[in-house]
Amino acid sequence: MIKVLVVDDEKKLCRLIERLCDWESLGMEIIGFLHNGPDTIKALREKSRIF
Repeated sequence: MIKVLVVDDEKKLCRLIERLCDWESLGMEIIGFLHNGPDTIKALREKSRIF
């Protein structure tokens, strides 16, 4: 299962993205929402080996 992190400064837009499709049928799972760049980079560094 591919893990998806939704990032946008608009909280309402993040929720809209969540509802736009059936993520599970695509083999994806939304694992969280973040609303700014610094928090996103911090989360990626803590949870992955990308950075």
